[in-house]
Amino acid sequence: MDDDASAAEAAFLEFYNTFDIPHRINSLGDLVDGVTLSDILHEIDPDFFQSGIPDAKPEDSSHWVSKWKALQHIHKECLRYIREEHDEASALHKNPYPNLRDIATGERTSEMNKACFNLICPYFSSLDKG
Repeated sequence: MDDDASAAEAAFLEFYNTFDIPHRINSLGDLVDGVTLSDILHEIDPDFFQSGIPDAKPEDSSHWVSKWKALQHIHKECLRYIREEHDEASALHKNPYPNLRDIATGERTSEMNKACFNLICPYFSSLDKG
């Protein structure tokens, strides 16, 4: 991992650990199953992010397909939040779209930095909301 990617990961970890979540996040890999990300989004806007991860089964959470589906759901919800609550979809389309399959399978952890960047957008948009 290069210095920029390491710095980005450290910044994302510091940011995510500011939320009231059940356990400390030690690496971005801790977010891949989607559960903690869902908790964070619920804390950002509990009225919008209510559902958690659909069809989540604890026994399936280690399989890459379950992780991929959870990440897809979270990513779509973030895009919908920005579009519906803040009408800022055009800004998101300028961001790099992460390869969620590669994140779920653990093939390219660098893709997680892209996903984290897109997933913090609801937080900053929620600041405008008051």
